Amino acid sequence: MPRTEARIFTTIWDDPDYLKLPPGPQRLYLFLISQPDLSYCGLIALRARRWAQKAPGLTPADVLEDLLVLAEGERPFVLVDEDTEEVLVRSLVRRDRVYKQPNVLKSARESASLIESPMLRAALRAELQRIPLADVGSDIARSVLTGFLGDLMEGSPNPSADPSDNPPAKPSRKGSRNPSPNPSGNPSQGKGEKYGEQESTSPSPSSPFPGTSSSATPSTDGDECSEEGAVQSDLSPELVAAIDRVCDHLANRVVDNGSKPPTISKRWRDAARLMLTADKRTEEQIHRAIDWCQDDEFWRGNILSLPTLRAKYDQLRLQASRPSRGSPRPAARGDSGPHLPAQDYSNVRL
Repeated sequence: MPRTEARIFTTIWDDPDYLKLPPGPQRLYLFLISQPDLSYCGLIALRARRWAQKAPGLTPADVLEDLLVLAEGERPFVLVDEDTEEVLVRSLVRRDRVYKQPNVLKSARESASLIESPMLRAALRAELQRIPLADVGSDIARSVLTGFLGDLMEGSPNPSADPSDNPPAKPSRKGSRNPSPNPSGNPSQGKGEKYGEQESTSPSPSSPFPGTSSSATPSTDGDECSEEGAVQSDLSPELVAAIDRVCDHLANRVVDNGSKPPTISKRWRDAARLMLTADKRTEEQIHRAIDWCQDDEFWRGNILSLPTLRAKYDQLRLQASRPSRGSPRPAARGDSGPHLPAQDYSNVRL
């Protein structure tokens, strides 16, 4: 049964995370949670062209840009998988108290069976695991919730509650960020906790969208020494030197930005090696990516290791080709308003 109404708590206007959003992303969030085809589990198909028709002057590019804003940060309002063209309103089941209504919870369980994205299934499972069983309305609802969790476990070979640490075997080019361990004090419908207290559902590593998964981006876990690369002793001296330079460059930039000196571990070196070999990045491209992310106020706090740099590379490349983060938005949609001067990386090929 399609939804005919949406619950919007008045406390959303006290949520600092929501209030930090620009007008466009704020509107898009309210738009998403009020769509009739948003399922009870929080899933909706990504239809940027259709959504753009709902307001004069709005373009599909505007919609995707606003969606990107909603999907970034430590506690994303939404997670996006561009490969499967699915969007998950992260905390809808929890914040809408779906788990207190057995029949609605059954509908959410049925709709979740249609989720194609392994990353979104893992994220939804992490949300369900945060529901206190003591708060579940009845024995029937508890039984449905238990079965719901089992369904999601079966559908995902490694449904970790923290996808960022255990990304799917084929992460997406759309990375989304993990919800922070320190929820914000005011409820909002999806991010700032109370409305979406802290969780650990990180988007898959690498895409314009922080909460996504992509078959184009290789996994960053494990040694990955099969066909993608070789063990350290088999590497050429030139490659070893390039790996050292890349690792040292990021480590030095992290320290220069005021963070503690990182440990250049085997995972760092594996990530650098795979970027140079399996991912076919040139050393110059990697150095440029390091400088770009460490010069950016947002990304310097999020890219603190080579595995993360590798996972987020495509997302960084996309962002580097756009106007600087500090530039104001055009006065109107589609208008090419003025931009403040800032470091311009738009012509830098990462």
